[in-house]
Amino acid sequence: MIKLFPTIEEVFIDNFDGNSKHFLPIASIDLAEIDKSFKGQVHIVYFNNDPYCKESYEYFNEFCDESKVSFDIIDGKYNFKTDLGYFKTNSDWVQWLDKGRISYNKNSLKNAQEQNIDTSETIRNLGGAPEWTQNDEWPINQQGEKLIFICQIWSGDFVSDYCEEEIFLFYDKANQMVVQIHQVD
Repeated sequence: MIKLFPTIEEVFIDNFDGNSKHFLPIASIDLAEIDKSFKGQVHIVYFNNDPYCKESYEYFNEFCDESKVSFDIIDGKYNFKTDLGYFKTNSDWVQWLDKGRISYNKNSLKNAQEQNIDTSETIRNLGGAPEWTQNDEWPINQQGEKLIFICQIWSGDFVSDYCEEEIFLFYDKANQMVVQIHQVD
């Protein structure tokens, strides 16, 4: 099952106020959609971080950098693998954040009203292989194993902020975490 526009409480384990300032939940995906033996769910979230704010770099680590973010999965919910300082922004970037949130809210409301949106065109390559926009950035876990590809989305199908990007979702079953790779066309 795929659920579009889950609530922040359905996606994150805690810090709902802090996470809701930065993350816009796009979809929750039952892992059994990928492999019947898998249990639980993973989520795709959108965020718009200021690429010109160098102060956020101090929060980069092996799990979160300029093109990827990672989350631990705890009871089917996420815990961000770095500090929310990752989202430091310059004042001139606020207009893009506001624009994204407004369009996300409109799309979320539209989905709630229609409740029959075909996800096969927006949640792409489910359980298949990624179609990279740039270079292959398939993540590898700490054991040296490739992560399991879940799906990819074009953020512009859900949020219109002129900062659209392709988002690739990967699952690390061994370490109970996910990695999102973000690529701009």
